[in-house]
Amino acid sequence: MGTWGTGLYASDHAADLKATVEQHLRLPLEPEAILAMLAAAQGLALGDEPAEADDAAFWLVLADQFHRHGIDHPALMVRAGGIIESGADLRLNEAHGMSPADLRRRAAALEKLRAKWAVPARRPVRRKLLTPEPLLMRAGEVWSYLTVEHNRPRAVLETPATSRAEAAPDGRRAFAVLAAGHAFHGMFARYLLAPLEIYRPHGEPPPDLDASLAAPFLCQAHLLQRWFRPLAGWAARDAEAQALLGAERLGRVPLDTARLAALFPQIGEAPPEAPQFQLDPLDCNPGIGSATARGYVWADVEARHIPSLGEFALGA
Repeated sequence: MGTWGTGLYASDHAADLKATVEQHLRLPLEPEAILAMLAAAQGLALGDEPAEADDAAFWLVLADQFHRHGIDHPALMVRAGGIIESGADLRLNEAHGMSPADLRRRAAALEKLRAKWAVPARRPVRRKLLTPEPLLMRAGEVWSYLTVEHNRPRAVLETPATSRAEAAPDGRRAFAVLAAGHAFHGMFARYLLAPLEIYRPHGEPPPDLDASLAAPFLCQAHLLQRWFRPLAGWAARDAEAQALLGAERLGRVPLDTARLAALFPQIGEAPPEAPQFQLDPLDCNPGIGSATARGYVWADVEARHIPSLGEFALGA
């Protein structure tokens, strides 16, 4: 469990849970059904005592999100409150190696949570989906987007912790939409995006459709194992995210998806059910030992052809 603080959401597990619970709470289902689905996925039941720190975090996150969304579920709040009152969360985190100083800070954070839960949320979040999210992009479309640091999409870096100057766009790149569909009870729109090796500095005309079709796919490479492959991934996109990204549609072409599937097997797969809000194939950030290969410029690996979208576009 990756932990970086003592707050409720200061761990990988709790942060992932938050995104999962938020997504479930947008479904047109009753709270009891949502709780049952979430608990079953974790292998937990409301009456069970938490055996691990992650179990305790599950009930605390679930209760906090129900409260934040203005959902009344007395049994859940009793379960979460009991975990705090009994000290179960602190004991389990102590067994996991949390220091005495951090345990004191954790205890203070939990007491603030209990105080918050004691009164109704002032502005409950209500974002129920009554119909499936509309598909804002279609397979075969090519879009440009604003970048920061010549590569990363502005939407990834422009957060409350990032100054406006740091998030100022410096150029535009482009991506292709390889597939689009709905996931998770058929309610959430998902898009299979493949970034293209094309860049225009800020102030110059953005890429056009012809230039994007001629650009090879952006590749991920591993320096030590000496391989590289075209990069693509499923992502969630709503109108707000599109606006923050500065996305502009360049055009659309019909695709030979059967041939594309040899490069991108995800085309033949259903969109993932898991929340994708923190994943972005445009945010190329390979880990240690890896790099983002600039297609045809990648000279340290055995020379080979990097295909472009145009090679799979019919009538382009």
